[in-house]
Amino acid sequence: MTNNQILINEICIKMMSCKEKINGNVVPQSSVINAVVLYIATCVCDDNGNQPENAKAIELFKQIADTLNDETRLCFLNSIVNELRYPNSHTFFFCIILLRLFAESKHAIQE
Repeated sequence: MTNNQILINEICIKMMSCKEKINGNVVPQSSVINAVVLYIATCVCDDNGNQPENAKAIELFKQIADTLNDETRLCFLNSIVNELRYPNSHTFFFCIILLRLFAESKHAIQE
C-alpha cells in the first residue's frame, strides 16, 4: 500500500478518464474500476488476516473515494458492493471498507 498522493491521483485520473458507451450514455468503464478494487483487495487479503495492512488499505480506499468525481465514485462503490458475495475473508474486508467509507465520508448525502 502507498501513501504516495501523486500515485493515488494518477490512479483516480485513469479511472475517471476510461469511459465506455452503454445504451447511448457515456459512463466510467466498470472493468477498469473493478480491476483496481480487486487488485487492492488481493494485495491486502491474505490467509494471515494482517490487520495493519487492512488499516492501510482502508485509508487507500478512502483517499481514492475522496479524489474521484461523483459519477466515478458511484461506480467505485458499486464495484466494492459487487464483491460482497460469499462468507469469506474478502467479503469481510469489503464489508469493513464500505462501513468505514460511509462512516468517515467527507461528501454529504444529497436528498
